[in-house]
Amino acid sequence: LPIWDRLDGRGTMMHGKGKGKFGGYGGQQPHKGGGGGGGGWHGGAGGGNWEQKQEEMQRAVADGVAAFMQFEHEWDADKMQKKIYEYHKKAVKNLNFKGGNLASLIDEYADNVFSSMFASLGDREWLYNGQADFVHILDAGVREQFPAHALRQASQEDFQQLVMAAHDRAFEEQRFGPILTEAVNNTVQGPKIRKKVWNAVDGARKEAAYSGAQGVEDFTTNWIHSAVAQLSEVTGGEPDSVISAEDMTTLFHQIIAGGGTPLALTADRGPPPEGWPLIDQAVQEAFGAHTAPPQAAWAQAPAAKRRKGGW
Repeated sequence: LPIWDRLDGRGTMMHGKGKGKFGGYGGQQPHKGGGGGGGGWHGGAGGGNWEQKQEEMQRAVADGVAAFMQFEHEWDADKMQKKIYEYHKKAVKNLNFKGGNLASLIDEYADNVFSSMFASLGDREWLYNGQADFVHILDAGVREQFPAHALRQASQEDFQQLVMAAHDRAFEEQRFGPILTEAVNNTVQGPKIRKKVWNAVDGARKEAAYSGAQGVEDFTTNWIHSAVAQLSEVTGGEPDSVISAEDMTTLFHQIIAGGGTPLALTADRGPPPEGWPLIDQAVQEAFGAHTAPPQAAWAQAPAAKRRKGGW
């Protein structure tokens, strides 16, 4: 499982251990009733129980918004409900339900939802801090808008696991993007270099999430090593031709200080301390491990293009 699927701390992002209605998603009872020819919970969009599913969607939005409105100081509840509902209605557009597998469709739907949400609510601390849980709304949105034939691909239990996985992955990726962009812009000069560093650090974070890391220390170490390894691969063993070890250290300190650690790893103990020594050590070790010796780097370098006309 990715690191953000092993949520076991406190707060509303912990789907199985929170309080109240939003604490027990994994134990939620299957939705009853037929519709759309699918039967059972597979009714889907356009079925006989469409009005019921629309009501469930609206109720999920209202309940979800009510749970975090104490942290919101700009929009009232009615406006927030309307916007959240709109994000979900727009997210289903352009999804290809002909031949698409359910997991990929739910992933794309979740990406669309959170992309819209962070685009308009990206300045809200409660969103970045995980004080709002949208998993029930995502669940209801998929049930309301996906066709029955797509929902029939999974059992009720498997469906809930797909929704939770898509929710947590998409949320973390959207949450992290602006944090990384700000840190890269503060540390790295030049658009081409920034793009290489951004892609390496972002890709490495996703790799670290599936690395089986135990705890924030292992995760961060794997993350840093993977980022430097990716830069080494695209530079023929010379990651410092893109970014120095000193700047990479500064970059990761800014990322961690900005909240770039997955929320699942900081729920119990809080974020790592400022000036965390592990970052300095991991960067030095990563550059040492992924920098080729001078002769090897020369051998791996691409051949120079022959000038026209030659000798």
